[in-house]
Amino acid sequence: MKRILQSICFLIVLSSSLYAQDFAVDVDGNQYVTTTIGSQTWMAQNLRVTKYNNGDPIPNVQNATSWSAQNETGAWAHYNNDSSYDYDLGKLYNFYATEDARGLCPEGWRMPTREDWEELRDYLGGEAVAASGLKATGQTSYWVEPMVGENTYLFNGKGSGHRDQFGTFNTIGLRGVWWSSTKGTTGSIATAMYNDTNELRIIGILRVDGIAVRCIKNETTDTEDPNFNNGEVPQDGLELYFEFDGNLDDDSPNGITLQQSVSDPASMYTDDKNGGVMSALNLSGVDDYLYYDAEFDETKLRSSFTI
Repeated sequence: MKRILQSICFLIVLSSSLYAQDFAVDVDGNQYVTTTIGSQTWMAQNLRVTKYNNGDPIPNVQNATSWSAQNETGAWAHYNNDSSYDYDLGKLYNFYATEDARGLCPEGWRMPTREDWEELRDYLGGEAVAASGLKATGQTSYWVEPMVGENTYLFNGKGSGHRDQFGTFNTIGLRGVWWSSTKGTTGSIATAMYNDTNELRIIGILRVDGIAVRCIKNETTDTEDPNFNNGEVPQDGLELYFEFDGNLDDDSPNGITLQQSVSDPASMYTDDKNGGVMSALNLSGVDDYLYYDAEFDETKLRSSFTI
């Protein structure tokens, strides 16, 4: 009984730490709040990075004629070339920046496909109503009244506007538009929401146009994780990497899964399901161990902890 209570206490502390630091970080060091909707985890702010992931700068093209001439070359701009919009609305990128092989989204994140946006739309009830819980509210939402919708899912969708093929800025407050990685026949696929409807529409946009970017978190499985230890049993006193899905049932096959053991006594790190270290817990009195049973694809709990 004591072992069970101690283990449950450990799990409660562990679960409370998850998502406490759930954010994405780009190559510039900008941090982005995230939100999980259904099985997807999205950035809950528009991207504002100025470099590709290898450190090469993305051109900030302010002149309208020069913007129109960015054929096959990545570029970004602030709405109306006004940097005061940066934190609230992010940057407007042309499609060429989003598809550049040097990478735009933070490590562990990627550009959403058309199918990702469709999954979000369908999970939230379909095109006619899907945006009703995705819109930011308040003074920094930039939605023009009448605005319908709420921020139920903490997606923080904002009326960030658009830069067209002529370099003209338009529709701030009226429309938020985000790229997908999917190409159409003459342009590329994007997703749009509007101030006065709850629609979430899949639309086509010219690739030279500038719109916002939201990245989606990569999906990984335990066996794809390079830290996964394939069922090796650690010794007492080692640092253990675990993942936790919020299930407090000791016998759950998805409760806590050992990721890796290294020779550093005194601490253990909890891990979200995709490899981000979240917090450290000091342990003592580790009598046995937790281990992953590859044959049955489940975790075996063989320990009680003092935290």
